[in-house]
This record gives sequence, C-alpha cells and structure tokens, in this order.
Amino acid sequence: MSQHRILLIEDDEDLATLYRIGLEKEGFIVYTSKNGLQGITKAIEKEVDLVLLDLMMPLADGRDVLAMLRLNAKSQNIPVIIISNLNPGTLDLSQYDDQVIDYWVKSEITPKMLASRLQSYFS
Repeated sequence: MSQHRILLIEDDEDLATLYRIGLEKEGFIVYTSKNGLQGITKAIEKEVDLVLLDLMMPLADGRDVLAMLRLNAKSQNIPVIIISNLNPGTLDLSQYDDQVIDYWVKSEITPKMLASRLQSYFS
C-alpha cells in the first residue's frame, strides 16, 4: 500500500470526493482543496509528493497555481499532473515543463484508473 501524499486541487466537490475515496482505497493520503489559493497553501503545509491540478477554478486558476508553486522553495519541485477537461492541444504549458509531468482528461479517467496511474508513477 502506498503512503504517498497527494493534493487534489479541484473545485467540483463531487468529483473531488470520488477521486479522494478512490485514491484512499489504494492507500494514498489525499488532501483536497476547492480553489487554487487554498491549494497553494496546502501544498506547502502538507509537504505533498504530487499535486493533481484542475485548470479552471475560482480565486486562482491552474496556471496561477503553477506559477505560485514555482516561487516557493518548499513547493517548486513538487510534480504536478494536470487533470482537466480542457483540450491539452489548446494550452501552452511549455513554461511549466519541469513541473507538469502529465496531462489527464477528466472525462476519460475513472477514480480506479487515476489510482492505477498514480501507483505506476510512484513504482
């Protein structure tokens, strides 16, 4: 069982709950944040191993979160996986290549698939 600490920054509370439950069943420690500003604070305070980041959120969108994580010494090296329904081909995230390790489309991933992909990332 994994004891990796994951931060899920997702404003859709129902989806966040589904993902959290699925990841916890697989042994992950999961923290959630429903907006970008809260997520930045939690990423630093909880010393997470990975951030799952939605792009379209209130208070600070995903790009703002990436920029702010990069500015803090405690969070600048945390790997980030974008999890969004935005078409990845329409986004320019090249400035975050060292942070963003993958991009998953929400509508194509179930909680079980999410846990499986994260398990393989950490193995």
